[in-house]
Amino acid sequence: MKRYISFLLISVIILIMAQPVFAANEVLVRIITGPGGSYEGWITPSKPDALSALKTFASSKNLSVQTKDTTYGPYVISVAGLAEKKISASSGWGFWVNAQSPEVGADQTSINNGDEIVWSIYDYSSTLYPIVDFSPKQAVYQPGQIVTIHTSATKTMYDENWNASTSIVTIPDAMVSINQNDQSFIQLKTDATGSAQITIPTGAPLHVTVEKYDPSNGLPLLVKSRTLTLPIQFDGSKISDIKSTFWAYPCIIRNAARGWLPLKKNQTFAPNEPVSFAELTDAFSVLFKNAPISKWLATANYKSSFQTVTRQQMAVILNEVLTSTPTLNSKFPVLQPVNSNWRDQKSISSTALTAVQAIANRAIINGYADRTYHPNQAITRAEFVHVLRMIDDVQQ
Repeated sequence: MKRYISFLLISVIILIMAQPVFAANEVLVRIITGPGGSYEGWITPSKPDALSALKTFASSKNLSVQTKDTTYGPYVISVAGLAEKKISASSGWGFWVNAQSPEVGADQTSINNGDEIVWSIYDYSSTLYPIVDFSPKQAVYQPGQIVTIHTSATKTMYDENWNASTSIVTIPDAMVSINQNDQSFIQLKTDATGSAQITIPTGAPLHVTVEKYDPSNGLPLLVKSRTLTLPIQFDGSKISDIKSTFWAYPCIIRNAARGWLPLKKNQTFAPNEPVSFAELTDAFSVLFKNAPISKWLATANYKSSFQTVTRQQMAVILNEVLTSTPTLNSKFPVLQPVNSNWRDQKSISSTALTAVQAIANRAIINGYADRTYHPNQAITRAEFVHVLRMIDDVQQ
């Protein structure tokens, strides 16, 4: 299939940080249908191509996909009930792989482990794919720091002889959405230079997306960006409830520098308080880049993001992380025999026992000195940052 020849072709500069290599050809798929209409998730496609990724993910979400056969191969005409040309005569379905618009059809576009495949309703003559930059660019940010979010795109035009000319265009009036720990949400618009400024607050990492739609019909003028995370550090020396003799003190200081878990009120860390799934998600989004975090967490069978994470749930999640990330798994060899005689072993779920033993085998989450495991006890903030530091150490 040859895609509709557009007057605009988009190339995007993406800064890719070091990331794990995933097993089983896991890819991130995003489907964008318009304002407020987007779906996202990690899947293992039936075949390693962009069309199969779309169909596999859409099926998992009970979304319809319609194609028609052409001399160039299958062509997507409708996704989630939204057909081409329904919104405008020049609207249709386009796709991007790792922010690039392929020159061949979706069934001929190969994909690899960890790739991002975006399918979006778009206008082939005007929709752009965003370049989102932060200034200053840092691994972690400080409360009170002013950060500029800049949005642009590379626009390629062709003349009647198909000679190309490219230029960087800024994107004014783009909507910048900023979420913090599912508890606060603000929206900004980019100015004439394509920029918007924020002052970094205290607390959990910020999650940023950028998008822009035609106000007359809802067609994306800018494909919705993937979620970008800004970690926020804090001054570990000012923590009021932790002494340097505390067993997890080095882990808590590392956490302060990395911005995994924020402080509680009154500059306290509260080491014995539980960790919620929302906090776990935030911490993982900082620790792992371009990773199937939602898929990892789904193995714990939790109901709410505000639910606390138990020790056995944490073991199940970590076991999934290691199983699906061979390079990381190799950094955690078996260090000790599994203690299969915990006094409360009958309290461990039968579906979690193998994971609990595997993680204990690697000395990541152990039992207690009294030969108990307490599988249904919430993992504490101190225990959690200890695990995060172990992973951070081997990813250095």
